[in-house]
Amino acid sequence: MTADNRFDIQLGDILSIPMMQGAEVLAGEKGLHNSIVSVNVIEVPDIVDWVRPGEFLLTTAYTFSDDISALERMIPELKNKKVCGIGIKTHRYITEVPARVLSIANEIDFPIISIPVDVPYGDLIKAIFNKIIGEQTRTLKQIFDFNNRVRDIMLRHGGMKAIAEQIYQISRSPVVICDEVFRDSYFYCPDPKKEAQIVDDYNRLIANVFSRAPSVEPDVTGRSARVGNTKIIRYSIPIYYDNMRYGVIYLWDTNHMIRQRDLFVLESATSLIALDILNRITLVDRENVHRSTFLEKLLSSDEKEQENAIENADYYL
Repeated sequence: MTADNRFDIQLGDILSIPMMQGAEVLAGEKGLHNSIVSVNVIEVPDIVDWVRPGEFLLTTAYTFSDDISALERMIPELKNKKVCGIGIKTHRYITEVPARVLSIANEIDFPIISIPVDVPYGDLIKAIFNKIIGEQTRTLKQIFDFNNRVRDIMLRHGGMKAIAEQIYQISRSPVVICDEVFRDSYFYCPDPKKEAQIVDDYNRLIANVFSRAPSVEPDVTGRSARVGNTKIIRYSIPIYYDNMRYGVIYLWDTNHMIRQRDLFVLESATSLIALDILNRITLVDRENVHRSTFLEKLLSSDEKEQENAIENADYYL
């Protein structure tokens, strides 16, 4: 996951702002999941050269009132610039957004939102930035709380199954942690309906996950998994520590509700999960040393060494 979108909120989130109560999505509804990082006002025709990815643009459409075709041309350009959407105050300089403009926006999933005419730009911009900052703060708190819960599980030797349960609490999705060192898997899903949805894909995944070479890409990925006649996005979050891969977390988005910031929260704890695996490696290595020492003493020609091995067999084994 790139650093650029880890803390972003979706454009659709700003519709919950009280000032946006009278707003209406006119076109490009499928693009409401676009990330919004800032807000800007456009009332000049050459704004395209100055916009930034993730910007939500506000306009009264004054610039386009005499030449609405300019707006038709601008919409695809804004999409190419990765602008997240545009808010238009109608009933000021244009009575409505032309059908041709809405059609173009729908074709490319570019959101056009009608902004209530009585909403001041300054107040709306402030409210949107407060929303963005508030969501970012909430994400940071989620990261802090989730890492603390994982750390607490590790200190109590709660095991991977308990960590998988915590992942489910955030994602509300079936989850499996695959330990590629010990070739173990830990599945958690308390919802039988969700489990039934993904069981075939889960079985195929587990049958192959330890038989193929792990991906060298340390990034979060999402792939469509065929489930009956539908497709569910299966996310994979690699478990890395100190540039070494120890496993992977798989999530099935059965509710279509997993967001980028949810994945970021989960990704933030992967180094802790890797350390849990690393601690297990250290423990196994120590046990192997003890067993080797026991066998050396037991097979020694020195009777005292043999007696010591027998007396301390419980410790060594």
